[in-house]
Amino acid sequence: MRIPKKVKVGAVTYNVEFEDKMLENRGMYGEVDYSRLVITIASDACEERQFNTFVHELLHAILFEAGEKMKQDERWIRSVSNTLTQVIVDNEWSINKPEKIFPQPVDGASITFKSEPKILKAENTS
Repeated sequence: MRIPKKVKVGAVTYNVEFEDKMLENRGMYGEVDYSRLVITIASDACEERQFNTFVHELLHAILFEAGEKMKQDERWIRSVSNTLTQVIVDNEWSINKPEKIFPQPVDGASITFKSEPKILKAENTS
């Protein structure tokens, strides 16, 4: 899976960077810096681990931008990010092509109006 160079999360945009020997030198697959708006991924990890790490760090960023600024439960993040990565990979979804998620229109997924919607007024029952 291709990892984007930037990802918008809420009102901000995070840059995605790769760090040489991050795993070897710091024993980390990735990290997110909320103040600099940077997700860093270990370039010395395999491609599958890099994508899983991207999803993991992205989930941290999503929670932070949603207001969860306190210590996040790493076990929960790992569990959800691992499962979400598997869903993305197994269903061959593309982060860069959101139309691939639902290539066929889903019945009842959208509402279109042929004319302006009418606002119903409550009848006076008194």
